[in-house]
Amino acid sequence: MKDNLDNPLWTYALNVYDDCDVRECLHTLQDASCLNINYILASLYLTHRGQYMTAKQWAQVITSCSGIEGKCSEARQQRLSLKTADHESYQQAKQYELLLEQRHLAKIFKQLEAMAVKACAFSTAMDNIEAFYSSISDKPLDTVNIVTLFEPLLYCIQHNESL
Repeated sequence: MKDNLDNPLWTYALNVYDDCDVRECLHTLQDASCLNINYILASLYLTHRGQYMTAKQWAQVITSCSGIEGKCSEARQQRLSLKTADHESYQQAKQYELLLEQRHLAKIFKQLEAMAVKACAFSTAMDNIEAFYSSISDKPLDTVNIVTLFEPLLYCIQHNESL
């Protein structure tokens, strides 16, 4: 069964990514901390829906998406290597990367829909991000550092009423 590329997570991600301050924060997190933007967007999406996932659930999602995540990473590296190449080659690489990112988000969405994601009226973006971060890091969670890492992104999200 093919993943539905046009799904509520994709729509939400486009809306969030359209805010240039949020986009800049996401790229900073990705570049400085090697965090995958799609999982951060999924964390924010869950919060937007009033839902929460545990670190164990995140680990399952990440494991099931490892193949497409690897392809996205390769496409990103390919695109970055073409930044100084001709405009057409760079744009083609960018379009291919975007398609893979959309497939990755579709796979994440499919996993979220299949799981018993908890409804939680008091879930915050930080709760979801901490659970996601705990699933990818073998280091003890330092809440102060994680708050500092994600604070600019959360500030942008909180101050954009359309998100």
